[in-house]
Order: sequence, then C-alpha cells, then structure tokens
Amino acid sequence: MKSSVPFLFTGCILTLSLFVASFFENHPLETLERKAYDLRAAFSRKAPPAPVAVVAIDTESLRRMGPWPWPRAYIGLVLHRLRDYGARVIGVELLYSSKDLNPGLQEVRDIIRKFPNDPRLLQEDSITGVFAALKDAERKLDNDALFASSLAYAENVVLPVRLLFKGDEGGERQVPAENSLLKNSLEYFGAVHSSARGVLLPLKEFALHASALGHTHHAADSDGIVRSEPLFLPYAQRLVPSFALQLVLRYLEYDLEDVSVGRSEIRLGNRSIPLYGEYRMLTGSTDPGSLPVYSFSDIVKGRVPAGAFRNRIVVVGGTAGESGTFLNTPLVSALPSPLLTAATAAGILGASCITRPVWAFPLESAMLLFFGSIFFPGFPGRDTGTRIGLFLLLAAAWTGTALHLFVAYGYWVKVTYSLVLLAAGIAALLLQRLLSGKGEKGHSGAEIIENEEIRMVVGARTDTGRVREINEDAFCIDSDARLLAVADGIGGHASGEVASRMAVDGIREYFRKGGRGSAPFPPRSNGLSGDTYLLGESVRSAGRTIYQAARSNRMGTTLAAVLLRRNRLSVAHVGDSRVYLARAGILEQLTEDHSVKEKNMRHVLTRALGLDPDAEVDLTELTLSDGDVVLLCSDGLTTMVSDNEILSALRSSRDPCLACTCLVKTANERGGKDNVTVIAAYAYRKSRALSQRHKHKEGVWPRLR
Repeated sequence: MKSSVPFLFTGCILTLSLFVASFFENHPLETLERKAYDLRAAFSRKAPPAPVAVVAIDTESLRRMGPWPWPRAYIGLVLHRLRDYGARVIGVELLYSSKDLNPGLQEVRDIIRKFPNDPRLLQEDSITGVFAALKDAERKLDNDALFASSLAYAENVVLPVRLLFKGDEGGERQVPAENSLLKNSLEYFGAVHSSARGVLLPLKEFALHASALGHTHHAADSDGIVRSEPLFLPYAQRLVPSFALQLVLRYLEYDLEDVSVGRSEIRLGNRSIPLYGEYRMLTGSTDPGSLPVYSFSDIVKGRVPAGAFRNRIVVVGGTAGESGTFLNTPLVSALPSPLLTAATAAGILGASCITRPVWAFPLESAMLLFFGSIFFPGFPGRDTGTRIGLFLLLAAAWTGTALHLFVAYGYWVKVTYSLVLLAAGIAALLLQRLLSGKGEKGHSGAEIIENEEIRMVVGARTDTGRVREINEDAFCIDSDARLLAVADGIGGHASGEVASRMAVDGIREYFRKGGRGSAPFPPRSNGLSGDTYLLGESVRSAGRTIYQAARSNRMGTTLAAVLLRRNRLSVAHVGDSRVYLARAGILEQLTEDHSVKEKNMRHVLTRALGLDPDAEVDLTELTLSDGDVVLLCSDGLTTMVSDNEILSALRSSRDPCLACTCLVKTANERGGKDNVTVIAAYAYRKSRALSQRHKHKEGVWPRLR
C-alpha cells in the first residue's frame, strides 16, 4: 500500500499542472489541442449554404491579361460587369493606398498644361483637335479615376484596410477622426491585449465611393494555421470591423451602428455570432473548396452567365502568384485569402460558426479530474489490465462525444488535456506494474541466491487478483540469509495484510539477528539438520509475534519458507501455502495443506500462524540437484492452476520472472478469485554457475530437464 502513495502524489501533481495549463495558450499541449481541432474540422467539413462567390485573379487570368500588377481600370471593368450581373455586395480584396504610377499619363498631363500658357496653340484648328485628343487620352489613362468611377457605379463595394502591428513595415499612425476610418469603426475605451500601431487606407477618392471598409488581418495561431477571424481589431480607441463582417453587414443591409458587441457574442439583429477570445470568431468548418469560383478573365470576356452573381456576395481578389496572399487553414494549406474571406462570410450568414460554450470549461475540468482518478488505487478495476481497458473505453467515449458535439452542433470541447493525463496515468500504471505491479510487490528482474555449492536464480510475482480489493499476500527474497518465503494473510482486508507482512518480516529479522529467537523448537528428531530446525524456530517466533498482535485485532497467516545451506534446502510451512520441487520433468509437492480434506471445505484452515501461541510447523529438507526448480506459492495459484500447468510454465520459460508472470496471468484469466503470489527459484550446482553467469546477464536461464 505504501507504494501507491508516490503514485497518487504524482497523479495529483499532474492533474493540477494540466488544470493550470488549461488557462493559458501558446504551449505544446494547446498546440496539440489545435491539431485535434483540425481533425474535427475535417470531419465537420460543410459546403457553404450562403450565396457567396469568388472572382479569382488566377493563373489563367495572369496568362491572358499579363503579369501582375494590372491597371486598376481592369478591376473597375469587372466591377461594372458584376453590378450589371446583379451582385448584391462586392468585396475587392485589393488595397490601393497610393496613386497609380503611370509615366504615359504624366507626359500627357505635362503637354496639356502647356496649352493654357500659350493661347496661340489654341488658335489653330488642328491643334484644337489635338488638345481634345489629349484630354481624352488623359481620361483613358487615368486608372485611378476610372476605378473610382467604377466604385461609384457599383455602389455597394467594400474595400480593405490594412492594420499594422509590431514588425510590419510601412504605414503611419492616423487618427480615425481625420480619415474614412471614423465611419467604419466603433468607439471603444476598454483594455485590449494588443492594438495596431498604424493603418494603410485606400485612397480618399476610393474610400469616398466605397460603401464600407474592413480590415483583412487574418490572425494565425502559433503553429501558423488560421483558425479564427478577428471580427474586430482595436486601433486608436476604435474597433475596426473585419472585411468579411462588413460584407455580411452590407448584404443584410445593416449599418455598423446596428451591431451589438458583447464579451461572448456579437449580435446582428436576431443573429448571434459567438466569440472566442478577443473578438475572434472560430472558423474551419466551412469548406472553401466548395465555393463557386470564377476566373477574372472569364468575367472580362463575358463567358460567365449573368445569373451566377445575382443577389450574391462576390469577393474579388488574387489567387495566384504575386496577386494573392496565401494562408494555412485546418481544411486547406496555402488557401488564397479571398477564399478564406468568402468562407468566413458564408459561415457568418449560414450560422455555421464554431463556438466554445460556457459549459465547455467546467466539463473539461470535470473530465480532467475523472481521468486523473486512474492514479487512485481505490478506483474500480484494480487489476492493471482491467483498469487500463476501462479507461481506454471511457477515453474513446469521451473523444467520440467531443467529435459529435463539434460536428453536429459546432461546440469545441477540448479533449487533449484529459487524454494526455490518461496517457500519463497508463504509462505510470505500466511502469508501476513493471517495477512492482498493480498491487504487486515483486521484482521486475531476477535475484541471485548462492553459496559455495548452489546458485539459485529467483523471480517472484504477486497480484491482487480479479475479485479481492487488497493484496493480503506477502513474500520475501533475502539473498543474505538465502531465504525465500510466501505468506497468505487471513482475517480480512488490512488485518490479513498485516499478518502476512509480519510473518515474512519476522523470519527475515530472525536470521538477521543470527538465528536468536524467543520460541525454542521441540527437540530434534527425524534426522533433520540444525538449519532446518532453525528455520522452524524462525517461523514459530514470527507466529508468537502475530499471536500477540492478534489479541487486539484478530488475524492470522499461512507461511511457506525455504532456506538454502550448502546443497541442502530446508522447508517449513504452516497452512495451505505450498512448496513444489520440479525435477526431471516431474512436479512434486513438498508440503501438505493444513486444511479440511472435504472438497467443499478446503478453504477452511486447520493450522495457521497467529491462531495459537505455539503453532505447529511442518519441516522437511532435501538435497538440491543441478537443474531443479523450487516453487513457493499461495493458494491463489493452486486453486486456479493445475500442477501440470505449473510444471509446463516452469519448463517453457528460461526466466523465473517470466514463469511467475505466466502463472499469475493464468490464475487471473481463470477468474483470479484470490490473491496470488509465486516465487520460482532455478537452481544449479556452482560448477555450472560460472559458465552460466554470462547467460544470466543476457537473460538466458537453464532449462528444466
């Protein structure tokens, strides 16, 4: 039981650490959770239900119309077409923040400026025609004027602004009250975690004709993947709406003042957009690949049916080469920005946003505590395999539930923290079982007991079984005293565990004191050696100690012990724990059970330590031969496993630890109705020991003949 204390302490520390970590972002576990988010987003992939389309400046358009950048009049031409096709809202995701540099236009303007300064030039009729032609050329070459005219004609066009953050180049800090950003932002005086340091705006003549402005900033997580859309970003005590949000507002014929911004949601009339973090909307379930996308060049050539854009939101932007910006998302890598904007707008209109419900964190915390209970020894399923299997089933159910909530309802419930804790618990359980087992007090590797003639390689395993809650067995392997012992406590729960431990500790302490005890054995008889009688005296001494302790708390224990001296093995036992000898393919029981002989009463003991102050101890001894195997076990083995199966396990394994593990596993597979403890000792004469030493280091053991 003491070994469970550090195990439980470790579990508490891990659970607390993961709980605290769940309050923070940008750490490895949160990155892992985001990957799980991406997997769920792939399962919940939805086609956009909203009327949104994209006009793409794609590779084919660049091939047909020339390299980027194009004259702004090209964009204006498409705005005219889209307006004529009945597009409801047009979003141009191209930022023109400076005037068009056109050397030809500048030369024409220089020539035109000379005419008013020299009246003689205007007196000639031919010159008058040239002047008119130059004015017409100026109009045709002025791409900015043409684009502004197209904006005015299209009427409902949303243009982008770029907010600049630390590390961004260019731009300047402009006061919203002095530019077009004032009517395209909301007043805000609250505290923010981050704020833009500057802004790039469209030219004034462009902003004048735009129906709305919105930022095009896409906030990527620490792993470079965009999973959310900042619907508002703070700048100069203003909240600047996103480009996608402005498209939706114009489509629904709302003004920015109609938006109600709260801590957990944004309301547009009767629509609610759930928020995550600082004004962010979680994205990822709307599939950009299913959006209708039309080539820019096809619009110019008139190859697209007019009805394709009627009453739609149309996003115009670059999707190839230098014309576009590319972003990684949960569903698509290197996704062009216009498609992400269109998918976000479709998600808002179709109410297919992902949300973190208010009950998500309490549920996650509860599941974290629940999976942390794997570290508690009192949790149902005390067998290690059973407990791991049970928790794996529960983990599968928890993961499936989280997936269903995400796919069916758009609820993001984090599973990584609880699953990582479960994985740590399983690893700790397996490590504990490897070192000492669940309820086991055995050794993970073999021990050596030897003297001048015999060398014994010893392994042991003890297990609670499948029915009992406490392991009342105990054993000891004392290489100094060359002593092996197995005890099976009786009295129920803690009493039996105490009695069995007192028995093995008592005989061990007896020999550590040099064989001086307080319970002299009856006079020697039957030709047994003094070492055998000494072993018997140690058992009687332990029995008297248990008897004294049992006065206040009734308890008792069986005991089987062996002592190696030279080539002789002394055997002592009380109760129904057994000692076997496997030799030359035959398994011999060296002890006789002290229990009622009737079949249905064999569990009733007639003799045990602690029930009588002068317990009667059976003694025997034998001479060990090369290749012998000595087995000590509690009745939890012998009531579940036959002698033939015991012999088979001892013969089939070269490793005593593996043999013990096999026997314990077999007993548990048969029902594990009692605690089961096994010690196996492979013996060979010292003349062979030196030749076998190297094999022992490699894990190779002599086979039972």
